[in-house]
Amino acid sequence: MASKDGTIVSLLFGIGRKMRDGEGEAPRYAMLHFHALRYIEGKGKPLMRELAAFLRVTPPAATLLVEGLVKDGLLARSLDVKDRRAVRIMLTQKGKTFLAQGIRKKMRTLKKLFSVLSPKEHDQLIALLRKIGGGDQAV
Repeated sequence: MASKDGTIVSLLFGIGRKMRDGEGEAPRYAMLHFHALRYIEGKGKPLMRELAAFLRVTPPAATLLVEGLVKDGLLARSLDVKDRRAVRIMLTQKGKTFLAQGIRKKMRTLKKLFSVLSPKEHDQLIALLRKIGGGDQAV
């Protein structure tokens, strides 16, 4: 079984590499950045600690990630009105545009990668990913 596990890991990394290669130039942002932006978009103005919990990283790691996105103008910070010690984060207009463009680009790449699958294989892949991922998760 260990040999099969190694094969699966290698194949997953290969798919990840193809995803990145399909974007043309070297990506400036990692998938973690996109996950963070999508989460923030879905939640509106989450607390920094909520983002850290979602990403399964420490609050300092989430802060570091957010600082880069704020510096690039994709996110903005604000103090929570109920607790001035808590920081809320939100997408800027530039961040919304960037996220929409990034999603379109990733979807084009995925469509190209999955074009080798028959409709039946495509449905099987969806079923397997749902089984592994624990359901139909949007983010």
